Amino acid sequence: MEKVSGKKLQFILCMMLLVPLSIMSLTFYIYIKVSSTESLNETLYRFNINTAIDSISIPVSDINKTLANISEILASPEQIQKYISPDSKSVNDKIAAIMNSYSYLENIVVVNDINGNYKTYPEHIRFEKDFDPKLRPWYRLNQSGQIYYTDPYITTGQDAIDNKQWHVTSSVTIISEDSRMLGVIAADVDLNKISELLRDKIIPYHGQFLITTYDGRVVISPNSREILRSEIPQEWIEKAKKTSGYFYDKDNALVFYKYYSAPNWIAFTSVDEYNQSKYFERSYLLFYVASIICILILLILFFLYSTYNKQLVGKIYLGANGIDVSSKSLNLDGLEREIAKQRTRLKLVQHEMVVDNLTHLFNRKKLEDDIDILISEQSEFCLAMIDLDDFKLINDNFGHLIGDDVLKFVAREGKRILGEENPIYRVGGEEIIILFPKKDLQTSISLLNAWRLQVNERDWKESALKVSFSGGITTWENGDYLDDLISRADQALYNAKKSGKNMIISN
Repeated sequence: MEKVSGKKLQFILCMMLLVPLSIMSLTFYIYIKVSSTESLNETLYRFNINTAIDSISIPVSDINKTLANISEILASPEQIQKYISPDSKSVNDKIAAIMNSYSYLENIVVVNDINGNYKTYPEHIRFEKDFDPKLRPWYRLNQSGQIYYTDPYITTGQDAIDNKQWHVTSSVTIISEDSRMLGVIAADVDLNKISELLRDKIIPYHGQFLITTYDGRVVISPNSREILRSEIPQEWIEKAKKTSGYFYDKDNALVFYKYYSAPNWIAFTSVDEYNQSKYFERSYLLFYVASIICILILLILFFLYSTYNKQLVGKIYLGANGIDVSSKSLNLDGLEREIAKQRTRLKLVQHEMVVDNLTHLFNRKKLEDDIDILISEQSEFCLAMIDLDDFKLINDNFGHLIGDDVLKFVAREGKRILGEENPIYRVGGEEIIILFPKKDLQTSISLLNAWRLQVNERDWKESALKVSFSGGITTWENGDYLDDLISRADQALYNAKKSGKNMIISN
């Protein structure tokens, strides 16, 4: 089973928190986007419908009532003739009262179908000299008895209809009880009056509200300069294919629309791309705040985990080293002393693991570690093996205590003469190996002989005791391992023993 490191474990735990958080954040972002879009669409849809009712349905209903009431007053040829005659004061007063009750009409024209006479209200309104009501679109197209609204058209005249002007006119045919056409009532729709209803309207998201004809000419607008003078993009007319709905135009403006008939108008509410972006930015602000809070919480949790993990590891380490971290009397100074003691014990244990207890020379484990380092460095070195001559006889004749003293003396003199740079290892009873890093063969042999002579010249209190050693030495060659070196050095040692002992022979 693969071992998981502390950093890898921290990374895994961090991912375990980060992945669900990322999924939650993405879900929250999608939810905000969808709900914000739905809210935007719902608000604009309702505003377009409600404002269209205020700007179209209610004024048109008032206009229809006005024309219907006037039509009732003039429902007979006698009443029409009486109104048209110059001294028709009572009928005039009734029409004036009706007109004052409803404010969305101006310039009423009553036409008698029999003789072509007509009369206007207010009476000061005058048309061009060749004015013929029967040539007006509202007369020609309204033969059904229903209230009819014209598309914008141009007239010429004076006073209120001065020079060339655009008009939208509503009209109704006066029908007798026996279904005969008695005349036509026509009145211009006061588009400015209707537009005034919009001037105090606050359009959501800094949008725009307009009412246009089916071909795109503006008839109702908060800006009076646009009325019957401006047109919407033709693209809007082409994309408004249903009775109501919404679309995005080429500039990415969001446009809601609704069709009306009698009059044939379309209500538009639009919000440009910039104001849509501002709205969504405000909506996403909650997401950004929530994301920052979640990230901060994640960082805090990660910090707390790291701190706790370090404390836990510290307690485990101290406990493993024999320090009771739960002790109430263990303050900072005491903890420092305990750690120092444990470090001393650790160094002692590490030393005992690689040092022979009797001679204080390094052991075979240390030899194997050091030889691996020298081989990896590919540097020149020599390996020697020595063996005390007739050491078994020394133990048999003088006892093991003397034998131990001999080993200690040989080891002590070797460390003194060879120095720390040439480590010595006890690998058997009286077998010792020496490494000479970065030394050539002759230098290594000279050092060994100096050591050998010092041991051989020692006078012991046991007069019959003489100590000497024989040795074999070899140099490292590329491709050699420890066993190869020991084998050649051992062969050289054997040759030294065979040649008379107390000498150093190289392989």
